[in-house]
Amino acid sequence: MKVKTWTTREGDVLQIREMETQHILNCLAMLERTAALRKRRAELEMTLSPFQPQGDMATDAFNYEFDELLSTQPLKWARRQPQYRALLKELIRRIRKGIS
Repeated sequence: MKVKTWTTREGDVLQIREMETQHILNCLAMLERTAALRKRRAELEMTLSPFQPQGDMATDAFNYEFDELLSTQPLKWARRQPQYRALLKELIRRIRKGIS
């Protein structure tokens, strides 16, 4: 799934390519600052999910993902998330093209 938009706290949906560079930097910083809280929320969602994997392979896959989530440091986890990667990719694109 390719992430191409950013949703503001007001609910406005912005195309990442159309965002100001400073806004992208601010969003990346916010994602890093809130990494521990967002990771904890993801842990709780997996723990309390009504989803129950069916079968050995599904259970193994679920357990692997959950163990990865629990053992990963919050900042490292945040930097793996699609939203963070999309923002960073756009920032790198701009740096390479000399866009400010």
